Amino acid sequence: MSLAAIQAEARDIATQALLEPSAVRDVLTALAENGTDTPPFLFTLGREAGLDPRVALARATGVHLNIVALQVMDDVADGDCDYLTPAAGAGTATQYMLQNLGYAALLDAGLPPELLRTLALELAGGASAQSLEVRTRVFDPASARVMTEGFGGRHYAAYFRLMLHGTRLEARAAELGRALGIGVAVSSDIRSHDARVMTLLPEERAELIAWALAETAQGSGTSLRTLDALLGRIDTHLLGAFALLTGPGDAETATADSNGARNAPT
Repeated sequence: MSLAAIQAEARDIATQALLEPSAVRDVLTALAENGTDTPPFLFTLGREAGLDPRVALARATGVHLNIVALQVMDDVADGDCDYLTPAAGAGTATQYMLQNLGYAALLDAGLPPELLRTLALELAGGASAQSLEVRTRVFDPASARVMTEGFGGRHYAAYFRLMLHGTRLEARAAELGRALGIGVAVSSDIRSHDARVMTLLPEERAELIAWALAETAQGSGTSLRTLDALLGRIDTHLLGAFALLTGPGDAETATADSNGARNAPT
């Protein structure tokens, strides 16, 4: 399933809602400007776990709307919301609309309200890391982990619980999502030279990467090819970054430790 198909579903939800015409334009603009690979990945994950295609699409679309809401929030906070005018006013309103449209879509996907309530609290808790980020210029290992756990571990754990509800992997959903989310967060921050990583001392950065590798190892043993492939790419990138900070010998040790954890009985 392509991102374009999920975006089309999200656009249909927005245009069918009772929104003012200018609000519809803002929502559609935000959707067009904030596509990520996560919703298509989640759709494929759900299908591999046995979900009906229509159910997987509905759930992935609900997650997509919520992710775009989070991205608009982050852009407004960072002063990067240059696609909506005025950025603060239109951006704040658009974020609120997207978030509620996302929950409406997830309810339409047949997810039980008690699960959505639990995961809404988890997503709110993860997003609360933003209040630390906007007040921090130089990160230390503790604050970097808070950001990684919030936007990475806690959010992906919630996404996986939504997508894998009712499947054979439901019991491991939070564990698998957290493992992937931590790896995604640290790898993405390294690629983008984010202050969450780049303001750490080199030895602190190496410590963060080693921790992330230990966490991604917890995502093994599922037979989900989509998940294994993504974790493999993330581990390769993290190990390369670790080697630049420490040296080939330490990177080989980290590789052995990560592989040992992956191959351990689950």
